[in-house]
Amino acid sequence: MPADPGAFIAFASIVLALVLYAAPRASMELASLTILCLLMLAFQVFPETGADGRNRLGPDVLLAGFASPALLALIGLIVIGQGLAQTGALDRLARVLLGAAGGRPNVALVFSLMTVLLISGILNNTPVVVIFIPILQSFASRAGTPPSRVLMILSYAAILGGMTTLVGSSTNLLVDGMLNDLGQQGFGFFDFTVPGLAIAVPGLLFALVVVRRLLPRHDISGDSTLPSARQFLAQIDVVTDRPLHGLKPRGGFFPDLGEVTVHAIRRGENSLLPPFEDEATLRHGDILILSATRAALTETVRGQMDLLHPSLGDAWVPREDESHGRPPWLRGRQMLSEIMITPGSELIGRTLEQIGFRYRYNCVVVGVQRRTARIRRPITDLPLAAGDVMLIQGTAEAKAGLRGRPGLLPIEWSVSDIPSAPEAWRGAVLFFSSLGGAGRARHGGRCSSFPS
Repeated sequence: MPADPGAFIAFASIVLALVLYAAPRASMELASLTILCLLMLAFQVFPETGADGRNRLGPDVLLAGFASPALLALIGLIVIGQGLAQTGALDRLARVLLGAAGGRPNVALVFSLMTVLLISGILNNTPVVVIFIPILQSFASRAGTPPSRVLMILSYAAILGGMTTLVGSSTNLLVDGMLNDLGQQGFGFFDFTVPGLAIAVPGLLFALVVVRRLLPRHDISGDSTLPSARQFLAQIDVVTDRPLHGLKPRGGFFPDLGEVTVHAIRRGENSLLPPFEDEATLRHGDILILSATRAALTETVRGQMDLLHPSLGDAWVPREDESHGRPPWLRGRQMLSEIMITPGSELIGRTLEQIGFRYRYNCVVVGVQRRTARIRRPITDLPLAAGDVMLIQGTAEAKAGLRGRPGLLPIEWSVSDIPSAPEAWRGAVLFFSSLGGAGRARHGGRCSSFPS
């Protein structure tokens, strides 16, 4: 052991942490807890004695960071950011800002990255990046740009935007907390804004103009085996004063639907096929038969997932003891997931209506993926086949109930939350209230950092 064991212990713990974090079998939580326990044990055996004879790196000091206001602020930001993501509040803001691009993909890419830079200044980077990944992928495909040249720039924009405010970066918060612990004045909320923007804006321009050209071209848009590239056959009910009502075809197709391909319009007993004439203007009662990725489907209905629910011939009638007024498969937090029909399943050759799928499994099938020729009939009239992948909507409890069912194979990594649109305004109010409370607390000198 060298003359200064504290330095050796510190560097050894860093090396051990890197090894454990890189080990595939060691979880991040277990690795962190192991390092913390070893540090406490090492500094008990080789204490760092101060002038007063006390151990300056005892357990009380090593664990004090968990009570740091900066750490609590960071955790609060992660919670608020995740709430905004799950309620769809960030989706709405992104659509409004992206609409200003006028349908030009390259301009939309720049607008998206500028939006990420601004939002990252007041939110944790992770939920912002998660929200904008599919958005940037969509605009990159329309502009003919490989996603590999866009997603890395997205990461840069989030990091650069985090330098512009106190809460934009965990580093800013931690340094602010350390200053207050030392008895010095902490940073103000916008103290970083001017120097941060002086670096962030030129940095983003450099990334767009120079770095983007240096990145490799990994074009994966044509790989239909990717989960995000799966095309699901679905049907949308056209209802007055809801999305798609009154939409007119142009040039025989519906370009306003973006990446959605319309195969037919069921109108009563008749079916209208492409190319569509002027009389194909969508009206109340039409059923739109289409194919699209799950991201494009959810974007088309814009939070009104009930438009994707096919009728199974009999409406749900609540019992007298059910006061919720909603079917059991629509109660609680809703999720999207995929499930495959396995060979030998009893569902093969039967339609969703014959199975009574939602009544039997408490889930709604909103789309079916099949590797076959173009299908122009509603999914309720489509006999299921082995290998079909169904896109289902339901609660976590209903999804868990599908495990172990004979003939069904849940695809576990396909689960994603459905944003709760009615809760978006609540998330936005809580977020801006938190920002306002942070400003008042700092102005009054009562708080050293953004409150949790």
